Amino acid sequence: MMLYDVCREAWDKGISTKGTYARKAANAVAIAAIEDLITTRLTEQHYGNRWLLTEDGADFMVDLEDAYS
Repeated sequence: MMLYDVCREAWDKGISTKGTYARKAANAVAIAAIEDLITTRLTEQHYGNRWLLTEDGADFMVDLEDAYS
């Protein structure tokens, strides 16, 4: 569920890379990033300072919601 929470936060607001949420949930944010559920990549050559939900992250959330429905 911690990965779902990170994905939901990234979807709802984006997660500041240096913000309170990222610090408190550092391990979950790191796992979500490694699993390509979230990213800071905006384009091929540009990165931002907020973690955003990826397509894989959205699919992960839908799959998890379906499993619990």
